[in-house]
Amino acid sequence: MITRLKNSRILFFSPVFFGYEKAIETKLSLISKECVFFDERANPSTLDKILIRLSLNFLIKKRITKYYQEIIDLYGENYFDYVIFFNPETISDKLLLKLKKKQNKAKFILYIWDSLKNKPRTKELISYFDSSLTFNREDSTTYNMRFRPLFFIDEYNADLKPKQSKNDIDLCFIGTIHSDRYFILREIEKQAQKNKLKVFYYLYFPSIVLFYKYKLENLGKLEVKKKNFKFQALKSDEIRAIMDKSNVIVDIQHPNQTGLTMRTIEMLGLKKKIITTNQDIINYDFYNANNVSIIDRKDIKIDLDFMTTAYDDSNNKIRNKYSIDQFLEYLIFS
Repeated sequence: MITRLKNSRILFFSPVFFGYEKAIETKLSLISKECVFFDERANPSTLDKILIRLSLNFLIKKRITKYYQEIIDLYGENYFDYVIFFNPETISDKLLLKLKKKQNKAKFILYIWDSLKNKPRTKELISYFDSSLTFNREDSTTYNMRFRPLFFIDEYNADLKPKQSKNDIDLCFIGTIHSDRYFILREIEKQAQKNKLKVFYYLYFPSIVLFYKYKLENLGKLEVKKKNFKFQALKSDEIRAIMDKSNVIVDIQHPNQTGLTMRTIEMLGLKKKIITTNQDIINYDFYNANNVSIIDRKDIKIDLDFMTTAYDDSNNKIRNKYSIDQFLEYLIFS
């Protein structure tokens, strides 16, 4: 891949997402002539993020149009060889067509890391791309996209950065709260504490407004107290340090999502065992019942035997397929 891209210029758009966009930009910059990154959501303020999350983009349409038009005007015709979009949420079809006209010799590549059930507007953009890929097996069939699971970055590659600490956390969850995730985590915590397992949770909301929205939606269903949640995202190195000390990681995908979360693939990189609600994981080539425990989100039961066995690291060849290097190779050239 390094040789094939050494004379190429790449324009890369992605939401800012826990530093993953920076990891991709860094990799592409190292192996190409030039890689230019822009936040797909137009450098959103806290309010903008809330409006985008609530599908109220029209309220900031003027600012988004100005943002993308400035990018289109910044570069000459056919300056880029590749234009890559990850999870587009704000660009309109009209703006995308303008960009394609300006860079009409570039290969336009789309990658989606969310269920298209959660991104109805994104469906309208698929036909504008030369290559479209998704992490969701069902969406790949429904929308004629290629199926490619997510990746782990070098920071989560246990072969490159061996762990330095002992496991003193039995069960760990770090992530954003949505849907029924908090219900499930509370039940897992109850069972873990009953069996004297040490639990570490970092329950995150991107904003206080989204916390109160969630609290209002769940009135009478469960107790939602502000003190139980965090409103500042952890940095990648902080997450890695906590994961290093953890024996088993909890993964709860959105109920509308069948694709594997980034957290699942990261744990493959870190060689960590996971407990997950994602039933579809059994269909992946790296699935190993010794490393993955599947639970029913409506009937949660922790397998205590699973908690005590060691991680099985017998198939490194399959694991390496999910590295960021092999992911980018497939994304650009397949």
